[in-house]
Order: sequence, then C-alpha cells, then structure tokens
Amino acid sequence: AYQQLVPDVSAEPWQVPGHALCPLIAGATLSDHAYLLRSNGRIQLRQVAHPQLLLPFASATARQLGLWLELSWNGCCLKFSPSGEAWLVRAQNLGAATAAQVRCACTDPAGTLGKPLAGSIPDLGDSPQHDLDHLAARTYVPASEASRLLGAGAGLS
Repeated sequence: AYQQLVPDVSAEPWQVPGHALCPLIAGATLSDHAYLLRSNGRIQLRQVAHPQLLLPFASATARQLGLWLELSWNGCCLKFSPSGEAWLVRAQNLGAATAAQVRCACTDPAGTLGKPLAGSIPDLGDSPQHDLDHLAARTYVPASEASRLLGAGAGLS
C-alpha cells in the first residue's frame, strides 16, 4: 500500500495517480530529496491533502540545506529561514483540506517576511522511529481473551 502512496519524484509535479498526496509521506519524501531544491530551486507537488502538515518538513529542510525556503499553495505562503524559523506571508487557505498545487522553492530573505509564527516549528527529532514507537505505545492495547471474543484481532470474521 505504501508504494501506491509514494510520489513519483522523477518528474514534476510530484503526484500519486488517482490519490491525493499524503502530507506525511510527501514531507518525508521532500526531506529525503531536499538536494533537488539545491539543483532545481523548487519542487512542485500536485493534489496534496492537508498541506499545512508539510510545515515541519519545510522547516527541517530549510535547516538541513541552510537555505531560505518558501512553501505556498493557493492563497497561502510561508517562508522558512536557515535556522528553521517560519513567517506567515499570506494566511488564506492555511487550513485547507486539499491543495491542487503546492510549491516548495528556494527564496530570497529580502522583501516581506510577514508575521512570524509563534514559537518554532518542532524539530522532527534525531530518531523519528523512536517518536513513532512512543506514539504507537500510547494506542496499543494488549490482546486478551475478552477482546478476542468481542472481535478484536484477526481470525473471528
């Protein structure tokens, strides 16, 4: 299933035929292919669900590359400094459920930065796997005979 959700990065815009891009998978892919921003100056994505979830990835990518980045979609624009700070330039559609096009591009720090976002965007951390395991542990319920009788797990369908 994951292979069906990973964007094709061999051509722009990045997209998944027949599906909206998952922002978490798209963000991880952006982080993995950040070098393309250095060579191409921009990365475009098509049909992204909840594009605001790309913000921590754009912030981390700006820090990773040591470059100013701009993340934008219809009516919304944010800038990220090489230190990971973020500025909201245009707020329309910040909370959009989907965006037809999202653009992540190298930008110049000159010009209007807009309103600084309160606080910093959280770092993705040194060990995302540890963070995901911690989250999974919060939702894990050990198997019991009672839960199996109520239909939990596999095999009683």
